[in-house]
Amino acid sequence: MRIIQILIISVVVITLGVVGYLEKLVGWEISHTIYIILLAIFLAVSFFSIYRQIKSEVKVSELELKANTIQSIQLNITIKATTSEQQISEKETSVGLSSAVALFTKDKTRYRFVTNYQYSIQQVSENTKCLNLIYQPEDPTQLCGKPIDFLNNIDVFVCNYSSFFQSAGFNPGSMGNPIDITVFINGVDVIAIRDKVASPGTLAGGQAALDISKEFANISDAYSERIRKKQY
Repeated sequence: MRIIQILIISVVVITLGVVGYLEKLVGWEISHTIYIILLAIFLAVSFFSIYRQIKSEVKVSELELKANTIQSIQLNITIKATTSEQQISEKETSVGLSSAVALFTKDKTRYRFVTNYQYSIQQVSENTKCLNLIYQPEDPTQLCGKPIDFLNNIDVFVCNYSSFFQSAGFNPGSMGNPIDITVFINGVDVIAIRDKVASPGTLAGGQAALDISKEFANISDAYSERIRKKQY
């Protein structure tokens, strides 16, 4: 669009020049009305081009601001348990149970995340069973709209799965439970925490806290890098 506007302006300017030159060269008498019309076209196209440019720059600024703020955030969590030798199974999704976890910042502010009453269990290998849960902010207004680098302050993940395991029929076993946490920001998977191990009995015993400060320390840079890769 900008190229077309430049071409139109160029044509108008050239036309004015040619008309003026011919007027002097061959003594043509050009009506002032034609000059006024051509000048009006030139001014209209010029103002339109300026308006479009300003509007485009404002839009770009708004997009940049939006890209640097939290519009949505989601936690995908997988808890693994070592089992006796069993057949690999398909993922079974169940409903009716809710689960809540929390992220804490360095100043001890808590942000709760909850599921939508769905979860799934799958025997992914002969000796490994997985519990999969998806969490959204309990109160989106606490996080949405904040700059993404705000998340750099997150340092602790807190959960309590003792009653949930019992209700869901998920046996955490006695060998500890590796936890995978994938963090999605604005629909982009930014952090993939793999095999964060909770020692034997920790998750089944009640509230547990995991240090995730290292993974969240540069989350804003990780997000920017992921966005750049998606654009190219």
